[in-house]
Amino acid sequence: AQVLGYDMGAGLPGLDEPAGVRWEVVSDEASVRANRLIYREVWGEGGEPDEAEVGQELASVRQQLADWSGFRVVSFVNREPASFGGCTLVDGVARLWGAGTRAALRGHGAYRVVLARRMAVAREHGATLALVKGRVETSAPILQRAGFRVYGEERTYLVAV
Repeated sequence: AQVLGYDMGAGLPGLDEPAGVRWEVVSDEASVRANRLIYREVWGEGGEPDEAEVGQELASVRQQLADWSGFRVVSFVNREPASFGGCTLVDGVARLWGAGTRAALRGHGAYRVVLARRMAVAREHGATLALVKGRVETSAPILQRAGFRVYGEERTYLVAV
């Protein structure tokens, strides 16, 4: 993965946000469930959440929104949950994490919308720098086209045990 940064002090990138892609900050049960569906499909983790898990996640999301320590954005293509990504806000830095788009809904701009909205919301809450790790094969090229600069890389090694 590449480690990328964007100086938001001078403004935000002009990301094309296509018509037909809707977005929202995750803040209610429906958006938590949409977030979970995308996460499960993209990262292959977790099963269908039960009511208790949804309730715990919703409480966590609302706590982060109460003090603006973090938030998540989910986007929809034709009313279908398409992409999501999180942001943790620390000392003026927007740490972008976990973004992904469902395979069947790629190519509609859902990831770009999630990126643009996370950056805009973070800037509204005092962030002047955005940091993110981008996969070389998927998100890193999109991030670089948006104006992010590469500052390093993170290597992962698989060791057979």
